[in-house]
Amino acid sequence: MAVGNTNTHWLEWLHQRGLFAGKRSILEIGPQDIMAAPAVVGNFIASVEPQAASPHEIAAGFPNDGAQATLRFWAALGLTDYSAIDLGDSRANYRLDLNEPFSLGRQFDVITNFGTLEHVINVANVLKGTHDHLADGGLVLYVLPSRGDYNHGFFNFHSTFYRDLAAANGYELVHLVAVSDIVGQGFAIDASEKPGERPPRRTVWTDITINDAAMLEYRFAMQLAFQSLRRRRLWFKKKLDANVVEYIFGAMRKRGNAPFVMPFQGMYAETFKAGVVHTPQGR
Repeated sequence: MAVGNTNTHWLEWLHQRGLFAGKRSILEIGPQDIMAAPAVVGNFIASVEPQAASPHEIAAGFPNDGAQATLRFWAALGLTDYSAIDLGDSRANYRLDLNEPFSLGRQFDVITNFGTLEHVINVANVLKGTHDHLADGGLVLYVLPSRGDYNHGFFNFHSTFYRDLAAANGYELVHLVAVSDIVGQGFAIDASEKPGERPPRRTVWTDITINDAAMLEYRFAMQLAFQSLRRRRLWFKKKLDANVVEYIFGAMRKRGNAPFVMPFQGMYAETFKAGVVHTPQGR
């Protein structure tokens, strides 16, 4: 579980649209390692943190300790009240089995699930626990595999998962994007982003907040064929990951404190036709 180059760029994008304004507390479903390149971290913090040092200084002074790096990273967004839940990670202050119902006795402004949900067999339990612990107006952020990560976890998640989850619970679906070849993009950003670079960033995503892009399937298939051959030839000897993987990044805003509702597939389409789905903000 890690915050890499691509989701760091996405968090910066969300920040630029004011989505973290006034938010202070964060719960991570699975503590995250900060695995973004030093230049990416330096540029991110310099961009989002008021009166930050230069990107070079930030990158040079960023903590080497994993736990401290995580705290420093989220503090740049104003999220200084940090908690995490996990059964096996010693950094988590809530050492609980995510397959079992949990109650932490409080709510949070932001909840992240960056590559944890696919590893938990009881997905519905995590979704309900997330809903119950997210404050009214709070953000839940998902970064989950959609295609190509064979045997990475129990599940992959498609766009209908996010849309129908939002429709069932009245969430505002703020941003939903497909990030193709996330591994290849991460390597390319490692090699190309320099300290001091300003947005727009190099991560490429397809906005599918309202509907899937018509060419998304075709583009993924072409990328799978091309990049698999290219990467095996260029990177196999370096023992780098040769997978071509698509992830979906999803940001939802909770509205109200109604009890959690289990979604069923197609609920989004019905509510959209009825005019219930709200236009995403900050687009």
